[in-house]
Amino acid sequence: NVFINSGSPNMPIISDSGRVANNITILNGASLTINSTNSNLTIFGAFINDGQFTNTNGIVSFSGSSQQLIPTASYSRLRINNSSGVSCSGNIDISDSLILTNGCISISNNNLTLIGTDSKIIGADSTKFIITNGTGLLKIQNVGTTLRTSTILFPIGTALSSYTPVSILNTGTADTFSIRVINGIYQSYLGSIPTGSAINSNVVNRTWFINEGIVGGSNANITLQWSANEEFPSMDNTACYVSFYNALGWNNSTTGVAIGSNPYTKSRNGLTTFSNTAFGISSNGTLPVKLLSFNATLANGKVNCAWETASEINNDYFTLERSKDGNSFEAVGDVKGHGNSNRNIRYSYTDNNPFGGISYYRLKQTDFDGKYTYSPIKKVGSTEKLATEISLYYENNNPIVKINSLVESNANMELINLNGIKLFTNEQPIIKGENTFDINGNITAGLYLLKVQMENEVKYFKVLLK
Repeated sequence: NVFINSGSPNMPIISDSGRVANNITILNGASLTINSTNSNLTIFGAFINDGQFTNTNGIVSFSGSSQQLIPTASYSRLRINNSSGVSCSGNIDISDSLILTNGCISISNNNLTLIGTDSKIIGADSTKFIITNGTGLLKIQNVGTTLRTSTILFPIGTALSSYTPVSILNTGTADTFSIRVINGIYQSYLGSIPTGSAINSNVVNRTWFINEGIVGGSNANITLQWSANEEFPSMDNTACYVSFYNALGWNNSTTGVAIGSNPYTKSRNGLTTFSNTAFGISSNGTLPVKLLSFNATLANGKVNCAWETASEINNDYFTLERSKDGNSFEAVGDVKGHGNSNRNIRYSYTDNNPFGGISYYRLKQTDFDGKYTYSPIKKVGSTEKLATEISLYYENNNPIVKINSLVESNANMELINLNGIKLFTNEQPIIKGENTFDINGNITAGLYLLKVQMENEVKYFKVLLK
């Protein structure tokens, strides 16, 4: 066991090979440096770093017989030689190589990053890989043109018994690619968070999330690998495809035969954008409706909604929903779906009595089994006036407010005296068409200011009460 104290006159520097220790503890204020090509430190027990650890060259090996914890640091060459596996206590950077000799490395909620252009992972296979058992990512920098130009392997899985790596060949702009894999595949996602119901037939029971540092500019071919024990019943690997999820739903690709014989691989080419993009493997069109577009426009006091699908699987119906605030939605009407389809289909629905002012619309797509997903939300009415006319006239010396409205809404009226004091506030429901309101009441005769407001339209009138 080695303790490095802050009071040591000379902090240790390892510049040769053959250094071994059971437990190593670097106390606060102390340091350990490994900085030579020949440097080699093998640790069989715990490595606790409360001070400063510097590894600019050489190898640090974790070679215990029970699980070990790797402290957060930047390592030159990190070797894993522990059949019980190792875990990360924080983010890990690798500047030269991660050498997988025996056992897996679990990163939990931490990132493991290959920095620079020459760092690499050596020795990965189905028994030695990175386990993404949390939100942590395997990140590799400079994947793409002029830098890492060959196919790059991301050797990841969700558990010791589940090796599901990703390979990327990017001929577009070089970027940092970050990847993890989780158990399960779902109807919908918000970023990397599943929000829809789980899919449990005709799919590989995994979701791969792929992200790039600067979104766009890539031209990537990706290959996903899985084994038979990760397939749900009825998954047909002789007629399957790679699909990805975006704001419009699952984007399916051409069906084909998977390569290999347990494990299997399937590729998708020409991908240009990755932003926490969820990828999955399916067969027989299991992944749900692919929505090409959804638009809502206000015209002549009505909201016209139109949408188009590229494919539909078990699609029962659509529900058009609207909201005044973008949070609480109500149903406007239903449109029957086409069940199963591989062709483009256009739909439309008109809201003849929309809310006044700004409102929000979305689609709810419901399958035959009751599962559902939502479309992106569309904002409507920010530039439309609610009334064709707000005017004031007198009838038998009584002031009357007249409002001709294109839509149902509400009008707020305030009567203010010449001293700026508000005498009353009155909110009135507005129907579509002509509306009239008598302003006279138990108000002292005199000259007043009347304010009439309907959402984004305001008018002021001088009112003479007798």
